[in-house]
Amino acid sequence: MASWTTEVVHPLPGVSRTRPSVRTDAVLRAPEAGLPVLLVEVERCTEADDVLAAKFARYREFFRVQVKDHTLPAGHYQVQGVPLWQTHYSPTGRPGYPPILVVFDPGTRLGEQALKNRMNRVADLTRDHWTGTYKGFATYGSEQPDGYYEYDDAIPILFTTLERIQRSGPLAEVWWRCGHRRWETLTDALDNPRDHRAWRRRDEERRIALEAQIAKERAERTAAADWSAPAQEPVPPPPPACDTCGEPLSWMGRNDPSAPPPDGRTCEACRAIRAAGQPTGLFEALFGRPDK
Repeated sequence: MASWTTEVVHPLPGVSRTRPSVRTDAVLRAPEAGLPVLLVEVERCTEADDVLAAKFARYREFFRVQVKDHTLPAGHYQVQGVPLWQTHYSPTGRPGYPPILVVFDPGTRLGEQALKNRMNRVADLTRDHWTGTYKGFATYGSEQPDGYYEYDDAIPILFTTLERIQRSGPLAEVWWRCGHRRWETLTDALDNPRDHRAWRRRDEERRIALEAQIAKERAERTAAADWSAPAQEPVPPPPPACDTCGEPLSWMGRNDPSAPPPDGRTCEACRAIRAAGQPTGLFEALFGRPDK
């Protein structure tokens, strides 16, 4: 297999040739499967826990080395170089360094419980290497801060056993990533569920909830203001008008004894004028022809 290489040495700058930096048991490159590079360590449980854990410190030292970017034009000023490991392998497409898989093959040397205890001890000893850096932020509508883990300087460390791979195959839930809580598929194990994506989803949910609460409180204040406002008095209808002059029937009311009693159609003045026998022409000119 051209994508499978064994006994790969990753030298550190400044280290003598008699002290190889990191020797990887196998390197798998399968970009067509979404796995640009996977470093494999086969653990037969013949070394002490701290000896195995110390190997990840050397890996991290190797991953942190920066070198000049020779793809830039000559004379270009470089503020920061590129990771040395990326000159050997393609970027993983995920935050952090290339994943390292530890395949435990204890044979008859360790029982099931003893193997679990060894995995837990190695995970504890390497915690500083696989744990991300926590970034905390203020949250919408809450005094409790929230945040996410940044994995740019973390190594994804995965455990499995040869027996599990042989029994279920590599596509099954046979991978246990340090920091996760269960056996997973390789895709899920390489994912970072507590990174900035999860925080952004929670932050967006908080923003929507806060805006809904503000809108609700605004609507409640508006409704309370409407109830407390004094009721407007109804506008009375206009008074009935005189058929003759068009003024209100009560206009120029003087209790004139010479005016005929109210008829509901003409005002008191018009009734008084008609009763006084004003000239017909003048009366009609002023008020129109009276009804007969």
